[in-house]
Amino acid sequence: MVKSKLYALLPQAQVIDLSMGDTELDLISAVYILKTGLTCFPPGSIHLVALQNNTDRQILQHEWAPDAKRFLLCETASQFIITPDNGLVSLLGEDVRIYNLFYDNPEHSKFYLRDLFPHFAAALSTSQNADLLGVLTTSYARLTWPQPFVQGNVLKGQKIYEDAFGNLVTNITKDMFMQACPKGRFEVILPGAIITQLHAYYYDVDLGQPLLLFNTAGYLELAIRGQSAAALLIPRSMGSNRFFQIHIHLL
Repeated sequence: MVKSKLYALLPQAQVIDLSMGDTELDLISAVYILKTGLTCFPPGSIHLVALQNNTDRQILQHEWAPDAKRFLLCETASQFIITPDNGLVSLLGEDVRIYNLFYDNPEHSKFYLRDLFPHFAAALSTSQNADLLGVLTTSYARLTWPQPFVQGNVLKGQKIYEDAFGNLVTNITKDMFMQACPKGRFEVILPGAIITQLHAYYYDVDLGQPLLLFNTAGYLELAIRGQSAAALLIPRSMGSNRFFQIHIHLL
């Protein structure tokens, strides 16, 4: 119904699903998708975020004050992001302009992705002027980006995104890894395997073998060639795999 509404209002629109198949997508994953994906879109692109503010409490700041009926427009990198007040916009960097969006029918907030967001997108597509849709604000929910850290001789990180192939993207950046492990000697102990080196490509190892590499966005990724790392490394008994951790033993 959402796409139908978009095409009804914007017949010439090109609608692209960035993450409709991600059943366990959380806000940190959504931030990763947007921050790494915005560079692939032309200026004037409009992004709709459906996630509400039911994220896990351990990543919320004390000033967390979500409003289920408040919707925001974020202007950044000459593009626009329309989203609920869920904390996402607080992690998109410093060069952003954030607007509190106006709407007149409270009932439309119940199915905002269908009843509100297409209208916002249509108006924005025509005018490219966020000031016509809302008012600049600094009042919105905030999230804290999970930071990797070194404890003793162990670099600890966590999964921030699982792609469609089951590869696990962590919050450890290349700079952070090189700073913590300047000699390049380390161990990652997995069930039935130990990783002791970085690779540049998935095909550097045999089928079924695990590997670590830095993806094109500069984040450390844990993968198993030809298989899903998430399915093999994260027991279903753990429930949600949102906070899967990786421990890198520095040698």
